[in-house]
Amino acid sequence: MNAAELTTVELITRLRAWAEGYLPGMAAVELLIAHSHWLTSPGFLALVTIDNSCLSGTPMASIDWDALAWKDDRRPPVIGSDSELAVLAVACSIGGGEAVDLQQVVLSLDSRNIQLVVNTLLMANGRR
Repeated sequence: MNAAELTTVELITRLRAWAEGYLPGMAAVELLIAHSHWLTSPGFLALVTIDNSCLSGTPMASIDWDALAWKDDRRPPVIGSDSELAVLAVACSIGGGEAVDLQQVVLSLDSRNIQLVVNTLLMANGRR
């Protein structure tokens, strides 16, 4: 099974189970859920691994943050607007520890996405 075969609800449930207990991971996953674009993007879904054999009994879906992160001049293998890509960059930075060019990210975000990013930063810091 691959992530593209899951319903959006199933994918969200599995991503939340994977991130559970790690605030940065939870914040990054919640950013992607609130944003919603990436949860249906074929390029993104190709970099989500499905694990049906977890010990907790809850199936999980993990994100390959490393493959999605901007590195040097290498863009992630996904398609999106500048604002959508900036949201993904923030999620990769928070969830996977990849540094981002903050100026580039902030200048690329539209008003809706900048609010999502602010909420994500607060969540990663332990605030809700």
